[in-house]
Amino acid sequence: MANERPPFLTKILAASLEEVGMTQAGPKGARTALGAPAERTKEQEVAIEAGRSLLLQALKAHAWTRNDARQFLRLLPQMPVAEHNEVLSMLARGINSGELKVAFAGPPLAHSLLSPVADLPERR
Repeated sequence: MANERPPFLTKILAASLEEVGMTQAGPKGARTALGAPAERTKEQEVAIEAGRSLLLQALKAHAWTRNDARQFLRLLPQMPVAEHNEVLSMLARGINSGELKVAFAGPPLAHSLLSPVADLPERR
């Protein structure tokens, strides 16, 4: 019971996982035949480190930019579920606490940010 997520966070994570092609069980092909998590690949390790670094830099700057969001969205599908959830939780905590201000209009992680049409000016 102590490790349960609040319902709103569970919904946010589920929607985000769905958007990047993952499920609570993990990315497609990331589990062994017996259902045990597969060992991390080099690509996953790099994505985890890059995602954490990106978040820490954004927290230092107190700003979440459109470029941050795009980079983050490209990294998420490469991460195992546990780390995927960890970095999403870090992002949510930063935004909810006010430590991290979203510097553009719209949701902080909309898949549409990967579209060239999303190149609107940053908020000031």
